[in-house]
Amino acid sequence: YHQSSSNVTIDFVKLDNKGFIDPEDIKRSINPDTKLVVINHGSNVIGTVQPIREIGRICRDHGITFLVDASQTAGKLTIDIEAMNIDILAFTGHKSLMGPTGIGGLYVGDDVIIRHTRSGGTGVKSSQPAHLEEYPYRLEYGTLNILGIAGINAGIKWLKKKGTDNIHHHEMTLTQKIRDGLADIENVTLYCADDLKDHIGVLSFNIKGLEAVNTGTILDADYNISCRTGLHCAPLVHKHLGTDTAGGTVRIGVGPFNTMEQVGRTLQAIAKIAADYGK
Repeated sequence: YHQSSSNVTIDFVKLDNKGFIDPEDIKRSINPDTKLVVINHGSNVIGTVQPIREIGRICRDHGITFLVDASQTAGKLTIDIEAMNIDILAFTGHKSLMGPTGIGGLYVGDDVIIRHTRSGGTGVKSSQPAHLEEYPYRLEYGTLNILGIAGINAGIKWLKKKGTDNIHHHEMTLTQKIRDGLADIENVTLYCADDLKDHIGVLSFNIKGLEAVNTGTILDADYNISCRTGLHCAPLVHKHLGTDTAGGTVRIGVGPFNTMEQVGRTLQAIAKIAADYGK
């Protein structure tokens, strides 16, 4: 469907029933005015990993800039900017890159021009009366977040030592155990998790008859288990799932420090809540 504001028209491409974008739907949505295609590499709601290599090829063939949000996948999955035809890549430090909050990055291809959004000092070439045009200074304003940079640097070093493939395998082993366990609990609804092919360690579920926020509160208060509930800053995904008017979902996010023992306790807790409160 379409949404227009500030002389910009946005076309949204729907997910299929498993939570994936069909690259052909992207291709069909392209029109002579299309300037940019933006996609989340991995969903922060349902954990699906989109086929960005195929979508990137379509964008490159049509001369359209391709922007990938890798907030959920940078540090988990291998991202080959050239092979995937990515022009702009955005990432954050506080998720899988194991850095602190308040730090992130933007890769910008050589042929991409991004207008200034503000102006300010760069700390370099102070004799220049205007903000510098060259990258990276073009998009950097004021003093950099040195503490954040040091934190994300430490996180990346840890990732390299542990191995991102090893971490991803560990997380998905736990995620598969959670998925299978939730599927066996009466009154629990899983979303887009029939299988975990092309997924990261993120799952969304609800207990029938219980709002997501209440499930999360019980898990937190009674079992000391932390989950994120609600719309997860992604209302359009919840609109597709049909959970946008029902308080969203309960989201479980698996990390490298989680254990199988914690998975077992989580499944036991959810089973008890579903038995006590589910309908």
